[in-house]
Amino acid sequence: MQGYINRVSLTSKMLIITVFVGAAVWAASDFILSDNIRLIVNKQLDKTLSRQAKEDYEAFEDYMDHYSQLAKLSVKGSNFQRYINNLREYPAEVKYYDDAPDWFLENSLLRMFSYVQYALIFDFRYDVKEVYQAPGEPAPKGLLKMMPLQIDSSTMQNIIMTIENKQYVFASLRFESQNGKITGILMVAAELNSDLLSYVKFNNEDSIAALTGNSSGLKEPQIITSNNPGLVPAGTTYKSLEKDFVIIGKKFLDNAAIDKFGLISLISKKDYRQMTNDILSKERYYRAVTAVSIILAVMLIMLWLTRRIRRLRYRVEEFSRRSLGKKAVGLKKGDAIYILEQRFQSLSSNVMTRTTELNEAVMELAVTLRRAKKMQEDLLKAERFASIGHISGIMAHEMFNPINSVAIRTQKGIGRIVQTSTLLKKLLGEIESLNSFIQGAEKTSAADVETYQRSIAAIVRIANILLMEQEERNGDLNFINDTIAAVITTISNLQQISSMEKHIEPIDIPAMIREIIDDMYEEIKERGIDITASLPKAPSVMMDKTDIYTIVSHVIKNAAESIEKNTQPNAGQIRVELLVKHDAISALDRDTGKVLKQDAIVILVKDTGVGIPSQLWQTIFEQGMVGESRRRMSLSIIRKIIRYYFGDISVTSSTVGVGSEFQVIIPCKPV
Repeated sequence: MQGYINRVSLTSKMLIITVFVGAAVWAASDFILSDNIRLIVNKQLDKTLSRQAKEDYEAFEDYMDHYSQLAKLSVKGSNFQRYINNLREYPAEVKYYDDAPDWFLENSLLRMFSYVQYALIFDFRYDVKEVYQAPGEPAPKGLLKMMPLQIDSSTMQNIIMTIENKQYVFASLRFESQNGKITGILMVAAELNSDLLSYVKFNNEDSIAALTGNSSGLKEPQIITSNNPGLVPAGTTYKSLEKDFVIIGKKFLDNAAIDKFGLISLISKKDYRQMTNDILSKERYYRAVTAVSIILAVMLIMLWLTRRIRRLRYRVEEFSRRSLGKKAVGLKKGDAIYILEQRFQSLSSNVMTRTTELNEAVMELAVTLRRAKKMQEDLLKAERFASIGHISGIMAHEMFNPINSVAIRTQKGIGRIVQTSTLLKKLLGEIESLNSFIQGAEKTSAADVETYQRSIAAIVRIANILLMEQEERNGDLNFINDTIAAVITTISNLQQISSMEKHIEPIDIPAMIREIIDDMYEEIKERGIDITASLPKAPSVMMDKTDIYTIVSHVIKNAAESIEKNTQPNAGQIRVELLVKHDAISALDRDTGKVLKQDAIVILVKDTGVGIPSQLWQTIFEQGMVGESRRRMSLSIIRKIIRYYFGDISVTSSTVGVGSEFQVIIPCKPV
């Protein structure tokens, strides 16, 4: 049996287990959580319905306020005022109206405003004089014979009162004519029935609003009316409602005069259960969707894991075959974990066999590493000698050019000296001829005068030639002097970088650049150049102090010489800026041989010089490209010094006639 199980693939087993466990967990959670969720849903539903019942009560109270507003609106209306002012006295008999009288609002406006059944005018003795009653709804006698106290209690407010075993809401307002002769009271009233409740805008359509009352003759509260008399008829006792309805709100009315009236909200238990079940069904559906989603996600994860396990098994087999020379034995198809376990057991046995061999090899490797480290140190020294040899070649090239030029100028100078000697001999002969002519001046003929004039012209011509030769010799001497100075500068630079031992130490780059600018300030100022710098705090750099001084000072010198050659009016500005860039350089660690990402210090030197054509941005750093000045060090040497520290120098921007920007980048940490 165990062997058969091991032959079943891990993917199939994991899928079956995932589906079974997921279904079992969902069923258990549904059984456990359903009752708790039902309680929570019922509580939440009760809160929601209670809030809606409170809103229904507020809507009913707002509607009741319409009656006092209607009484005030009627008395203040122009129709009523005109009627009262024209009335000399009240009629002897009570006058009834089935349609809206002239002194009252029109029927269309009444229906728009509120549900009004009756409007009565009482005189100052509280006797009724005129009555408006809705068609087919005669006013009850108790309403026509109300006590003064009852009428006064409704002045400017709404009250609910039982009259002839029916409940009415009414409001009244006193009035008088303009001449003060006619005074009285206007009262509007309506029975509290289902028609009135239909005018109230209740918020919850699923619930039933009902008025309850507990008159003095009743033992328990009863339903006075409801907005659904078919389900909750008038006269239904409060207790009988509890069998079929859930009472979700009960508020006593503040404007009940004597009897105690209230407003309740009801919802049938069938609807209540249906609402609960609907919510539970949705919740169960969401949980089922969630469970299926989780099962699918777990299945995908299992598929991914089994795939990785198979890959791991293949790698173990491949490792055993290639590294240890052992082929896989046992099952090749089936449970991937079981097969992987077999492979690891075989691999562990093979590894133990090889461990002894490796221990012996480690001893030999330790000896080899010591030898390799010694070879690495020798190699670094050889690299240093090679670097110096390359730099020396560059220096030899730069010294050869000016010395060769000096030799050419010297040979030309020797030729001019020989030519000058010939001219001097010729000049001496002309002078002797002129002297003989002067001594025999008394015997001078016209031909002699012409000869005299030619001698004078020859002397002048020879003198001018000698003067020009002298000026050329002066130029050659100046050139030789400048060239010797350039060679001396080159030799000095070679001395600075030729030392085998570099004193590597932490260098504060901002402070070093300030020191360099201070040292060069007077020289640059004499050239009519302004130099500014932006030097924020930066990490220290491990370098030789002489090297960083040589690099920065020569880049600034190059910028100054470029500015001197620029004839544009805005030339004369050098700007030095310092930046820190993260992970800017990939450098090889000499100890570990790993490529490391390094933060770097970036030095930008901007000038307003003659600029560099774009095609020369790279070639100016090649060997022999010194530029027009013989006094400055070759940029190829500067780059060589910088690259010793795994840094670099480049032209980042340059426009002919506008200026250039050089960038020097150096790692913050030694590598």
